[in-house]
Amino acid sequence: MDEFTKLCSKRCNLHVLKPGEMAPLMEDLEVIIGAAPTDAALFGKAKKLRWLQSSSAGVDDYCKLINSTGAPVVLTNASGAYGQGISEYMIAYVLVIMKNLREYARAQEKGEWANYGRVRNIEGSRVTVVGIGNLGGTFARKMHLLGAHVRGVEPFPMVKPEYLDELIMVDKLDEAIADADIVALCLPNTEKTRGIMSRKRIFALKQGAILINVGRGFAVDQDALVDALNEKRIYAGLDVTTPEPLPADHPLWKCENLFLTPHIAGGLSSALAPGFISALIVRNMKAYLEGRPLENVVDLELGY
Repeated sequence: MDEFTKLCSKRCNLHVLKPGEMAPLMEDLEVIIGAAPTDAALFGKAKKLRWLQSSSAGVDDYCKLINSTGAPVVLTNASGAYGQGISEYMIAYVLVIMKNLREYARAQEKGEWANYGRVRNIEGSRVTVVGIGNLGGTFARKMHLLGAHVRGVEPFPMVKPEYLDELIMVDKLDEAIADADIVALCLPNTEKTRGIMSRKRIFALKQGAILINVGRGFAVDQDALVDALNEKRIYAGLDVTTPEPLPADHPLWKCENLFLTPHIAGGLSSALAPGFISALIVRNMKAYLEGRPLENVVDLELGY
């Protein structure tokens, strides 16, 4: 961030703070880069705040805060930073499940030379990706390159990317998941996405289907998912749950057909993310100081 520091030192009063250290300065802050306080009372003191650049792609909490204050704050996120890294985790979930790799890992621990039979292939499989943003689009493109038939599901009309075999509107979601071998949820947390994978839809998935969720845990009816997993109807790969952290006694931990990671697929665990975010912040700071439009502006009503 040397370029950013140099840029700010010439034009701004720069403070490097942790969220808990912002309270004394909130009334004077014009720009926040990174993590802002999510306490409504404290955030409401930021009367001079005009721009908030989040280092996360999901910013639903900030949308609610800004909407509640009615302040003229432009919110920008880090969408684009995490698609490469998270999509690789998603492919890993698929391969672990399709190739029986968990069973072979357990056999290795016990020193057993075991054969777990036939496996499935990505090539020729049917993949439905719900949410074709940076994350969903990156996963869809990679699955297309691996030979899958890929359909994307979106809430609004868009030009169909070449890596999609089909583009379907969300009102046809039931049709889009009915014959899918893999259903991937790459959704923000909004009122319309909460519970989108309902009990009815989970139990409508074909036998042996793989459900992946890397957006927000709220998108899935977890009780229904536990039931479907325990009945060996489907498999799942999750990087997000409700709540987080997931309590040690939660029934999801006991589901054998599940591969679970603790919301680590995104964030700064990917080597590519920090460089992307740093470059975005520098570009946006230059644009802000020069009065030009910012990149990655979030629609506060939509939440993304």
